[in-house]
Amino acid sequence: MGRNGSPIAWHGRWYHRMPSGHYRHARGKLLHREIYEVHKGPILDGMDVHHVDGNPGNNVPDNLEAMSRSDHTVTHAPKGIAVLSDVIVCGRCEVCGERTETNRLEPSRYCSHRCYMQKYRADKPATPLIPYVCERCGRAGEAPRKRRFCSRQCKNNYHVAAHERRKRAGLQS
Repeated sequence: MGRNGSPIAWHGRWYHRMPSGHYRHARGKLLHREIYEVHKGPILDGMDVHHVDGNPGNNVPDNLEAMSRSDHTVTHAPKGIAVLSDVIVCGRCEVCGERTETNRLEPSRYCSHRCYMQKYRADKPATPLIPYVCERCGRAGEAPRKRRFCSRQCKNNYHVAAHERRKRAGLQS
């Protein structure tokens, strides 16, 4: 017995159940597609085989039907997930009041990523500033996280000077 249930033998081949509930042959062929082809004929390009009762373990030929890939996707779209439609839905941006248009079921809350980030930053609590003193020049400042230097230049100068000190001391060749 496999980790997802017992394998099934069909026409001399073994099919193992996948976590999704479908049965797959070691070479990748799906059992419900094989059964459909034997009983109802070849599957046309762009078509999916759909389980009518929604149970991927029920591979009775009467439970299988061919559907276009787009219809199959719409059939299995989870409730609450909008499938794109031809209808344009209008709304107003919560930040700037700009008119928005979308083909989703509900209007967009923001007109752009910039407005979304502006709202996100306004709602996010401010990061406290931590005081520091630059180890190179001694300048005091504040930053949202711990810092050793006030600028990239001070950091580079500090490390160049440290390298020179080690070189003079004979610790580095």
